[in-house]
Amino acid sequence: MNKLFIFDEGYYFIRANELGEHGRFFIFFDPTSHLQNTKPYLFVFIQTVFGKCFGWNEWSLRMPIIISSVALIGIIYFFIKNTYKDYWWALTSAAVLLVIPYFVYPHMAFTGDHDVPLILFTTGFIFYYYSFLVEPEKKEYQRYLLLAILFATLSVLTKGWMIVFFLPASFVFLFLYKKHRLLFTNGYFWMGMGFSIIAIASWYLGREYVDPGYLKAVWTYEMGR
Repeated sequence: MNKLFIFDEGYYFIRANELGEHGRFFIFFDPTSHLQNTKPYLFVFIQTVFGKCFGWNEWSLRMPIIISSVALIGIIYFFIKNTYKDYWWALTSAAVLLVIPYFVYPHMAFTGDHDVPLILFTTGFIFYYYSFLVEPEKKEYQRYLLLAILFATLSVLTKGWMIVFFLPASFVFLFLYKKHRLLFTNGYFWMGMGFSIIAIASWYLGREYVDPGYLKAVWTYEMGR
């Protein structure tokens, strides 16, 4: 295996390798540090699959992130193209991301860190939530609503509770677009929320059960930072 960059990338590699080769979910470097990285394991699972399939090297760790980067560019392009019917605006918007400093760079699209998947899922949440707000057709806005909830759930299961920062503005726009009554009386919303709560609670409560003190560590190192 070649050299990994000195970021969280090496830590994620060890987590994936320990899970894939030894079946160990949690890493105990020492009693004081093993709960300092409290992020859920969604992309660790994906990196584990790539490691098992393609060998334990830096590219099996980085390929899921590269795929996420391409998906992020794609979702920007297709959202703008489908929403505003403007090919050049869509192409320019997607291309701008490629020339932004530090996107194709260590700790982002170039390494095995989980920041790009987080950006992908939060961007998907914003796009589909906006589509829900402006879409008049019931069948379509229900689909957008479920997709927004799905992307929000995936963001939590990738890197924790960063999606919470988007919720105050989302709540304000819900009232500005007069969709609040429609949202809270919609069965698809409650179905999606039920799925989201079960998925997220399964990880956090399950981890707390097998690793007591985990929820306290989440509060200390993630929410309380």
